[in-house]
Amino acid sequence: MLRTLRYGGIVVAVIALMGVLGWNVTPQTQAAAAAQTEEPFGLSPESGNRAEAFRPRGPRHQTGARDQQPAGALIRTTAELTGLEPSAVMEELRNGESLAQIAAANGQSGEAVVQAVVDKATERLDRLVANGRITQEEADQMIARLTEQANTLVNDTELGQNIEQRRDRYQNRIVQGALVQSTSELTGLSKAEIMERLRDGESLTEIAAAEGQSGAAVVDAAVENFRTAAEEAINATP
Repeated sequence: MLRTLRYGGIVVAVIALMGVLGWNVTPQTQAAAAAQTEEPFGLSPESGNRAEAFRPRGPRHQTGARDQQPAGALIRTTAELTGLEPSAVMEELRNGESLAQIAAANGQSGEAVVQAVVDKATERLDRLVANGRITQEEADQMIARLTEQANTLVNDTELGQNIEQRRDRYQNRIVQGALVQSTSELTGLSKAEIMERLRDGESLTEIAAAEGQSGAAVVDAAVENFRTAAEEAINATP
């Protein structure tokens, strides 16, 4: 069982003890972890900070990445224009409605949603142009790309399903990375060694047992790592 904890912009997967024990590192999740060409969830072999293992890194979390993936902005804007809660918008998306259909059913339109998102992006880009951070040509290209993407997404009746699938894959990657991390800590094996053995068909439970540990110990260590990260996040100053 996975839940998502958001605090101060930090997104952390909550690994519920019973759920992870029941999951017990299935072959499907092992295969998904082994398929990663990079260290799982941005973990590097030198990473020694347990809490940091639970903090997502990578291009999608860099400045401006949200603008490159406008689905979130479109959902928020649809909620703002219609007076619906974002959760209500997401529920309609899950039911197969497009954002344009949701907007139309609540006195707005898909075109209005797209225009509002583009206007907000234009304001931010205009400031960057004024500060010399980007050129006007670059800003125009970004707006053109955003407009094209937004028009496609606002009419996509599969957007809700795609968001759910991406969220599930994202959460699974967090769990996979956490379990590989704790296996590495308990056994002394490098994460690269563990990933190689996963590719060869071993489970994390088998890898741990071969090194004098157990699958339950791996889960316990992952949960403890999460607890440390959660305590740091909840006590952090925004």
